[in-house]
Amino acid sequence: MSAAVVVDPDAFLDTERGRVWTPERNAEAWRLALAALRAALAADSVERLVVVCGLQGAGKSTWIARQRPRLGRVYFDAALPGRRHRAPILAIARACGVAAEAVWIRAPLAVALEGNRRRAADRQVPEESIRSVDRLFEPPSRAEGFAAVEAFVARHGRGYAYGDAPGMADCFTVPALYSARRFGVDVSPFPSLVAAADRAAEHPAIAAAHPLAQPDSDPE
Repeated sequence: MSAAVVVDPDAFLDTERGRVWTPERNAEAWRLALAALRAALAADSVERLVVVCGLQGAGKSTWIARQRPRLGRVYFDAALPGRRHRAPILAIARACGVAAEAVWIRAPLAVALEGNRRRAADRQVPEESIRSVDRLFEPPSRAEGFAAVEAFVARHGRGYAYGDAPGMADCFTVPALYSARRFGVDVSPFPSLVAAADRAAEHPAIAAAHPLAQPDSDPE
């Protein structure tokens, strides 16, 4: 597998006339999505499944699109509000011997509703559906079978930890991640943290303050 694969049940609702939803088509879309997931995880080069969940309109697909390309990653993109919704996905991962991690795009309801309104008309979700998912959402946990769980606040706009510009969170995560890598800590279970820190490290002010940029730094 040469690049990350994204499995999105909604993609199976697409037609030449746009995205068409009916209960029957939705059930078939999920059947096809789970079959596609099984096929994707069967590849020898797959190392990890990343289950990206959260409210519709929260920015799950956007978050996936902003990840740096990594070999051996398969992403599953869906709201998945409860453990029972995530259980079939985890069962497939276990059967294929692939570790699964959860990334929860944690968006306030107002943010998700606004994100939904900005979608093309055929891709918008009924507002009551989003409100229902918000009421029922159960945060993912390691107890249900995930190897790692990250909550990524969806208030960012351009890949920083919070907001459209780097802040104090980024100032702390950049040196923390540098130290972790320096001492051989495996940071692969935390892709959203790594992505935000790597993005922040490219900002001129943070780059100038990077440990390796200091005159007394020890590159070893």
